[in-house]
This record gives sequence, structure tokens and C-alpha cells, in this order.
Amino acid sequence: MAKKSSENIALANQLTEWAKKYGCENELTNSLAKSLESKKDLYKWADLDPFNFLPFPIHRRDERKIRLIGRLTILRNVLVFSPVALTWAAVSEATKAFEKYTSENDTAVVNFLEFWQNGYGVLGDFWHLAEVARLAVIIIAIVILLTFYTSFQDQRISDSESGALQRLDNDRQVLATNLALFLSDKKKITNLTFNQSLAGAVQRLQSATNSLDSSAKEIYKASKKLPKVD
Repeated sequence: MAKKSSENIALANQLTEWAKKYGCENELTNSLAKSLESKKDLYKWADLDPFNFLPFPIHRRDERKIRLIGRLTILRNVLVFSPVALTWAAVSEATKAFEKYTSENDTAVVNFLEFWQNGYGVLGDFWHLAEVARLAVIIIAIVILLTFYTSFQDQRISDSESGALQRLDNDRQVLATNLALFLSDKKKITNLTFNQSLAGAVQRLQSATNSLDSSAKEIYKASKKLPKVD
């Protein structure tokens, strides 16, 4: 009996802890918890469906991490075009320097690619062909790493949120089930509930009678097969 009398307290604590954990505390949950603790007015709650009246927890997303992934994705999208922009900027600078070099050195025999690679003191080191190619490779490597990282983190966030939502729903379903089981026999006695209870009892009695009848017939058949003892 002690276990039965403490069931309402345990359920009230479960409801209170669940509401605090998921930020679902409101007038309804507080009122139900008080009714469970005092075992008063439970018939009012027994007429309601816990699966419907319990509030739905709100999943709190990691907004800071989501913002970080969003910014890294924007950076990656910008960097995708950087190697092309860098190459054309280098071509422009090399072309200007080459024109200047050839105008000052009419007798010099040098092609554009050779000039772009060496600079001949006219083209800045940053715009040399080898330097531009090295920077382009570094940018492309960064783009690949960012693509891998942002895709991996997006998937992790998606999986984490899916699991969190599943846990929220499971915890709510468990609590609603416990409340429904506890309140199932707390409804106020009326002609309707009395007739329903009586009909249920009669049905269970009839099922038990049929089961006993079937068992008796089986026992009788088995006894007929037993050898007779003189």
C-alpha cells in the first residue's frame, strides 16, 4: 500500500522535472502537479487526454555554432572565385609591366611567359607566375577544407537535432502514458462511467468464464484418454 500511495508523488515529481528540463512550466503543469501531490480533483484531469494537453517541448538549437557554419560557408563561396580573380589580376599587372619593359628595351628578346616568371625588375614579386600559382593552390586547398568541414558540421547538426527531437518526443510520450494510466480509474462516478465500468467487468467475467469452460473441456477430454484403474 505504501508503494501505491507514493505513486502520485512520484508522478508529480516526474511531471515537475520534465517541465523544468524542457522549459514547459506553465499554469497547467503546475496545477496538475499540485493535484497529483494532494490527490485532489484528479477526476477533472481524468477526463482529459495527456497526449493532447501536455505542452510540446521546444528544441533549443546551438545558434552560435549554426552562425559560425553559415559564415564559413559564405567565406568558402567567396574563395571559390578568388583563384580566377587573382590570375586575371596577375595577367593584368604582368601585361602592363611587359609593355613598359619592351618599350624601354627595344632590342630585348623575351616572350611574355618568361617575363611573367622572372619579372626582370619591372614586375613585382607578388605578381610573378610561380607566386600567383602558389597562392591559387593554397586558396583551392582552403576551399576544399572548408567544403569538407562545413558539410560535415551541417550533417552533425542535422543528426543531433533529429536525435534531440526524438528524445523530446519520447520523454513526452512516456510521461503522457504514465499520466493516462494513473488517471484512468480516477474519473468521477456517473451513470455513464458506472455503466462503462460494469460493461467492462461483465466482458472480462465472460471472457474468464469462456476460458474456464474451454479448460474444463480439455481436462475432460484428457481424462477420458487415461487408462481405467480397477
